[in-house]
Amino acid sequence: MTTAHEGRSRRVGAYVTIGTVAAVLAAAVLTFFGLGAFDRAVASYTPSAWVFSRAAGELGRVNGLTARVDTRVKLEGTAGHHVEVSHTDTQLLFRDVETGKVSALDLTTLQISASLATTPGEGVQAYIRGQVAYVVDRIHGEVRQIDPATLAPVGPAVQLPPGLRGGEFDADGRFWLAVPAEGTVVAVTAAAKRDTPPSTQPVPVAQPDHDLAVSVLDQGVAVLDRTAQHLLTVHGAKVAADVPVALPGPAVVAARTSGAQVPVTVPGSRKVVVVDASGTAQTFTVPGSGGGLRPAVAWSGRFYVADSRTGEVFVLTATGALAGDPIRLPGSTDVELQVRDGRLYINAVDGSTALVVDAAHKVSAVTDKYPDDVTGGQPPAPVPTATTTAAPTPTTGPPAPATTTTAPPATKLPTPRTPTIQPPATTLPPATTHPPATTHPPATTQPPATTQPPATATPTPQPTAQPPGPPATVSATAGDRKVQLTWGPAADNGAPVTGYAVVDGNGAPVRDAAGNPVTVSGTTRAYAITGLTNGTAYTFGVLAVNAKGSGPVARSQPVTPTAQVPQPPGGVTATANNDGTVTVTWPAGTAPGGSVARYQVTAHSPNGPVMTWTTSGAQTTLTAPAGSLAYGVQVAFSVVTVDDKGALSAASALSAPSVTPYTAPSAPGNLRVTTATATGQVDVAWDAPSGNGRAISRYKVSYNGTTADVTGATTYRITGLAAGTSVSVTVVAVNDAGDESPPAGPQVAQTMGQPKLTLTSQDQGYTWVRVTFSVDAGGGTTRCGLTLQGRATAEGNCNSITQGGLQPGTRYTGVLTVTNEAGRAEHPVTFLTTALVGTVHCVSSDGYCDRGIGVYTAPKQDTAAATDLRGRDGQRYETFCKAHGQPGNQAKNPVLSAGSYNPGKQPSDWWIRVAAVVNDTGPHYVPWVWLNLDAGDDLANLPEC
Repeated sequence: MTTAHEGRSRRVGAYVTIGTVAAVLAAAVLTFFGLGAFDRAVASYTPSAWVFSRAAGELGRVNGLTARVDTRVKLEGTAGHHVEVSHTDTQLLFRDVETGKVSALDLTTLQISASLATTPGEGVQAYIRGQVAYVVDRIHGEVRQIDPATLAPVGPAVQLPPGLRGGEFDADGRFWLAVPAEGTVVAVTAAAKRDTPPSTQPVPVAQPDHDLAVSVLDQGVAVLDRTAQHLLTVHGAKVAADVPVALPGPAVVAARTSGAQVPVTVPGSRKVVVVDASGTAQTFTVPGSGGGLRPAVAWSGRFYVADSRTGEVFVLTATGALAGDPIRLPGSTDVELQVRDGRLYINAVDGSTALVVDAAHKVSAVTDKYPDDVTGGQPPAPVPTATTTAAPTPTTGPPAPATTTTAPPATKLPTPRTPTIQPPATTLPPATTHPPATTHPPATTQPPATTQPPATATPTPQPTAQPPGPPATVSATAGDRKVQLTWGPAADNGAPVTGYAVVDGNGAPVRDAAGNPVTVSGTTRAYAITGLTNGTAYTFGVLAVNAKGSGPVARSQPVTPTAQVPQPPGGVTATANNDGTVTVTWPAGTAPGGSVARYQVTAHSPNGPVMTWTTSGAQTTLTAPAGSLAYGVQVAFSVVTVDDKGALSAASALSAPSVTPYTAPSAPGNLRVTTATATGQVDVAWDAPSGNGRAISRYKVSYNGTTADVTGATTYRITGLAAGTSVSVTVVAVNDAGDESPPAGPQVAQTMGQPKLTLTSQDQGYTWVRVTFSVDAGGGTTRCGLTLQGRATAEGNCNSITQGGLQPGTRYTGVLTVTNEAGRAEHPVTFLTTALVGTVHCVSSDGYCDRGIGVYTAPKQDTAAATDLRGRDGQRYETFCKAHGQPGNQAKNPVLSAGSYNPGKQPSDWWIRVAAVVNDTGPHYVPWVWLNLDAGDDLANLPEC
């Protein structure tokens, strides 16, 4: 995701709660009556930034002081999409790149106020600052001012040459763009009246067709001339500084730079070249490997560099040293950095976290972007957003399906949704006709097209780098006093190609209008040599350059410029096909004094020409092969007529509208099918795949001959199945053109069935029994218990349960049970606890023990409980339980003592219930002081009665 940085005079952000919404509305009323309260209300807001979360398809406002999301807004239909955001304190514009829809969100009401349609894919962007907003079509060079609330046009559009770069506001409200075709940067200022176009002020910064990138400063703009390897700064209407920079490969700059130091990032070599206000350039190295670096962002004297391969953010000090360990945000390699309101905000676009970095580089973590206790956290059901309407660049391609049947409902991410209002949709008038392209073809630069580079592969040893090989197939085509050179890429031989040099037939450098040797960037594949003499034959060559030196020259065939040049065709059209190809058609060109031999067809992306094809004859149609153009990135086409003498025409006007190459979606990733925690259900989850140029509108989940459509989610619960049923599941992604991906799966799972129980062993002691068993949980959550003869059920883990508190020598029957959500399994059990026997010990020389010890029907020495039974020394009784003694009329103190008649016994009030006779139905008790228990005379081996 790309978020615009807004340079504005009021350096505070929005903080909207229910109360502040009311305050803003009240302030607006006061302003209407001329009291100026609105400005004072806005000025009291805290610093904040809105960040997008791709998985949830929602915006969250991060409070810069508390590092907490205080407001959430669900953007229906954007989950899994690439969304570009630009906002002020009160208004936010966002564009869904997959669908092309631009929407206006009123931050005082949190409602969508208007929407408009643009061609899907990268190439069109919306920007806002204060009450000024623009929609920029970079391919066709169109800048249209719009009302930020209604998205209605404000006057006519500005038409610049095709192939615009950059796009940002400086602190003075000027909107800066680079125009490589003219070698200029242009400051766009909002229209003074609603019926007039914005004003433009071009500033020359380079030779035409140089490869330019811009980073807007607080005052003015920094321009990176990648062809000449210079960094220029422009203040007002003039170049304030021009600094040579040595770039060891293709370089990028951030859209916005805060402060006086401008970092230039070279992803392939992991270098950051920093140019300060004095014109001094320093080169720093970013640790790690791979070419996944995003443009370095300057913040408060340091440089923050995100690596899209690992999701890390490296922090470099002003001297290039690492300022601690890299910052890591879990769950996302797509990391967005934006400087706003005196803070740096770092957003894990695919994760649930973010960071806020203050000017002292204190990092505060936003631990949860989805809190429930904030505005938007507990929403009602969503209301559809405003109806999408036509705009200057309407979408093309097959229509989306008219209806979608969804059954049964999908299990969606637990993220809130904020209702939206459906205002009248805004329809923009048709764009003005695009003028013919300049006779100098724009620089052919093709930056990486994908937003998220592939995961880093296991590193393998690399051979020693060498100078590059020769460019492939250098071709020269004649024009009026000019020659158009084109060539294929040179082998880099282990070091990225940093540029190409153009030489004449003798190997001497060809020089531009300023007398400088012609070198172009390492991604450029064409150059027009002008100022030649018609009728004179020329041969030219091209050589590649990398960090190890220059490669060999590859030469063109001889070519003779001529004034008799053919005419370009008009009315070029393009159609994107669902197999990834693009069909280009045009009327026949003309060739005065000869015949049309062939045509050159060039595809132009938002960053300039990317590919040129030559027809094999004079046919007026060409199909760009699948995969030759980046999916999801807009393209337009120009056509050049070539006659039978090799002379070529000027380029035609670009085809309009742009088209977006696309093909069927990739297969959903990481399909997971698991048993649900409910009977007859399974849970299905998958990772959203690449839409390959078109938005994914739904998923088809197929199982056991049934198919369900899932929209707005990457999870689904299949219900209504039989318990214990095997389910085979596949998932297919469907884009909004109706094209289906290859299937993910099949993956197989079983619905929850009733549990199964297998008893493996049982054992017992004097007072306990234990069962050991195994359980097939049937996919559910099990609970296990052992119930004996009406006793309370003993629960335990589902492999072993012990039931205690039993009587020795007693037979118990019961049942072992295991239950889950689908049912219950049982197994009967029978136990006989180990018998515990005690021996009467009473030895005397005075005749005290001659009559034996008394046996009672209760644990007390009382005549009412006395029996005729007597326990003699050495007599053994089977025991059952123990009980505390009670006072009786024979012994009022329940604590009894055997004295010397049973040496070693301590006084005690315990009595033992025994089997005093055969088949004793009892109860019968004897004092423990007279009964010595087997197994160590341990009372713990007996339960209480």
